[in-house]
Amino acid sequence: VLDISDLTIAQGEQGLLGLAFAPDGSGAYVNYTNLAGDTVIASFLVADDGSFNKSSQGMITTIKQPYPNHNGGDIMVDADGAIYVFMGDGGFANDPERHALDVTSPLGKIWKLSPVDPQWIGEAWAVGLRNPWRASLDPATNDLWIADVGQDHWEEINVVPFDQVQGVSFGWSAREGTHEFNADQQALHETFTAVEPVYEYEHVDNNCSISGGVVYRGSQVPVSGTWYIFSDYCTGKVQALCIDNQRKNCGLIELGTVEKSVGVLADAQGEVWVLSQNGLIVPIVAS
Repeated sequence: VLDISDLTIAQGEQGLLGLAFAPDGSGAYVNYTNLAGDTVIASFLVADDGSFNKSSQGMITTIKQPYPNHNGGDIMVDADGAIYVFMGDGGFANDPERHALDVTSPLGKIWKLSPVDPQWIGEAWAVGLRNPWRASLDPATNDLWIADVGQDHWEEINVVPFDQVQGVSFGWSAREGTHEFNADQQALHETFTAVEPVYEYEHVDNNCSISGGVVYRGSQVPVSGTWYIFSDYCTGKVQALCIDNQRKNCGLIELGTVEKSVGVLADAQGEVWVLSQNGLIVPIVAS
């Protein structure tokens, strides 16, 4: 267990937001907000018995946060040890300071960092995200899936081959989903290519906030093809989105409900579990 409760606060959308292990399992990288509300990317050593050495914390970078929401939070590590940080737009509403498409701002981006070169401040791999607090890689295709929480009308799901993510614009806040939002913003940029979500859903019937999401690659549920499982926090509705070989939407099915669902994760066998803020961990099983 890693207990950093004395280093962070759990107010608004703050706290310990993401954790990823190093490729060799000797350490882990975390994304949390500190007592001032700013994002901290840090490393911790992990012992052979799986315990964390809290005193080993190594600070990789700190990113100033203007508001207590939209901190993003997910973090990934590739086979070479590079760190990928998923940053929200800094918060409040409507991207008021226009961070997400500003290439000089670290907010609203996928940020690539090096844990071994403290002089390298990193690079913006992709832009135009609002609050990508959960993302995942499909182990079968290496596609990157991002569930990006919308503003007032649209939740969206993006999928891009991981080796093509660098240089992508996901569009916020020029658009929310596929719909124009801030007219003074442009999703296109001279060094970033705009992509549209593979799926979006509207804030109707109490939908409000997407909780992503993983592709099912287990063996307990007899399915074929690519199915991305996600949920909505307000309705608790858990759904599976089908995409074809061209990464186009090929169907949607409802799987059930989990009240206050805050995440959908896969275990080492590819089986999928839905996490609830109420403390429940619910498996996806065949009916």
